[in-house]
Amino acid sequence: MCMVVHHFVLSISPAISRLFISVHIFSRLCDLALYNTEMRTFNVKSQVASVLSSDFREVAAETLASLQVYCHWLSLLHLYSHVHKQYENEFVSIVSSCIDAIIPLLHEEVPERVLLPASHFLVSLTTSVRPSFFVALETVQKLYHEVTAGKLRRTAVEIETLIFRALSNALVLPWPNQPDDKQDWPSRSNNHDNLIKALTINYQQMAEHTNVEKRFHAEAKCFIGRTLWLLKDLIEAVSGEATKSKTIVYKSVQESLHTTLALFPVYIHEPDVVDSILGFLLAVFGAFQLQLGVAYTEQIIHRLLGMFTQEQLQETISQEMSAGSRVLEKFLRILRLLAQQTGSSFKTLLPNIINFCLDQIHPLIAERSAPDIKTEFFELLHQLLLNNWRYFFRPNVQTRVTHGDDGACENQGQFVKMMEAFGQTFTQTDITVFKQNLQSLEDLNAKRKLYQKPIFNDGMLFHFLNVLLQVLVRRSHDLLQEEIAIALYNMASSDFDKFYLRFLPEFLTGCEGLYAEQKAELSKSFKMDKDLPSFTRGVHRFVSDVRYYRLYNSSLPSGTVTF
Repeated sequence: MCMVVHHFVLSISPAISRLFISVHIFSRLCDLALYNTEMRTFNVKSQVASVLSSDFREVAAETLASLQVYCHWLSLLHLYSHVHKQYENEFVSIVSSCIDAIIPLLHEEVPERVLLPASHFLVSLTTSVRPSFFVALETVQKLYHEVTAGKLRRTAVEIETLIFRALSNALVLPWPNQPDDKQDWPSRSNNHDNLIKALTINYQQMAEHTNVEKRFHAEAKCFIGRTLWLLKDLIEAVSGEATKSKTIVYKSVQESLHTTLALFPVYIHEPDVVDSILGFLLAVFGAFQLQLGVAYTEQIIHRLLGMFTQEQLQETISQEMSAGSRVLEKFLRILRLLAQQTGSSFKTLLPNIINFCLDQIHPLIAERSAPDIKTEFFELLHQLLLNNWRYFFRPNVQTRVTHGDDGACENQGQFVKMMEAFGQTFTQTDITVFKQNLQSLEDLNAKRKLYQKPIFNDGMLFHFLNVLLQVLVRRSHDLLQEEIAIALYNMASSDFDKFYLRFLPEFLTGCEGLYAEQKAELSKSFKMDKDLPSFTRGVHRFVSDVRYYRLYNSSLPSGTVTF
């Protein structure tokens, strides 16, 4: 295929001969795939041919994979045929041949080595090419019937996911070069509803079960996980699409969303099931915030916050490195999606979300080695501050006009706790969390002038400067020396006089292992530079001198007198 790729790259051009060659090559490739499908060469049973069975399977799989590679070219041919009608029949013929080669392979008795590339090709065809006649083809209609009848349930979940995604895409993605009134949205929406109903009919009934033993049977929990995985994939497939496509999918999965929320409290102590539920909800919030609406979103979040009690969180986090850890990570991601909204839609949720983070989650993870959870938690705090700055700093109109932004802090208790949470990680050994939080503070300063706010500059600045300098002296995070030095400069530049005349003497006074003369020399040698390169050089020299003096002093024999 690499030998003929130049025919395809330039095929959509006035060069008719080149287009004819590329169509001919692709047609022959389709014929090969169709021959493999009709002759079932990958399923030979005779003893004579058994030695070649793996080769036959490989040829069939590679042929389908080659077809998938050229789906982009096929999409260009589709657009070209809209302009040059004489190629429309050629395009329909090629696509129909491809579909005739793929659809018969989508059965459980087909070897997975062949079934998987066939499924991938079908996804590419419905995602990139999007032929408007796809659903009307008899073989495709038969596939929809078989899928809704449950014929795929015994295939691998990856394959079932791909086939459902392809069928869903065919119904919800807009056809290229077609106006909105020619998209046949009502019929396609109705067909999509039927597809999702067939997928979830047994799942919908689970909320009605009163038999506790059946609900908690391993098979039932596995079924919930598989169903929610399929729905999550369909939602994520349209997360970047236009509103119309999202609306159709949301309408189809709305009942499943209600069922999932009803099942949540039932399985709250089953981390594997809760992991699947939150994965589904994360996809829903990521794709359908407009469709959910503010009121329903608030209702869901309040419900989830109510279910994650202190005891439940303790139980969940105790299962670290398992589904319990993934559960908390996904819930924090859901909250982060809301925190990233810059409008006023979800502002009523802010106090509850912040209190939940600071009062319930942070005490559980502060001293625990849980890097994945901490990463999600502190990114949530970062987004809460960055996108909701006016929740903390909102001067009235008169103050803004007469004095500018005076930096008065509202909800001061929450702000202080958030800064303390960031600061605590700078005293711990996890370099990943350290770097992330240092970048978060720098980002807040660059975009919101954090270091210049009175509440930070007057009450917290010295604490952050002290802990960062101590980190450099201890060499506990040497990989971040430059990042720490730059952060020190940005903090000091908010008030250089305060840094040189107040902080530095206080820091040296508290430095253990140094004599008074050495402290005086350190203070004297730290030049009052105000440009970044000179300041960072001064910091590194200062830190190096502190370490040298401590090492020198510790090597002196006991009782040595210094002058």
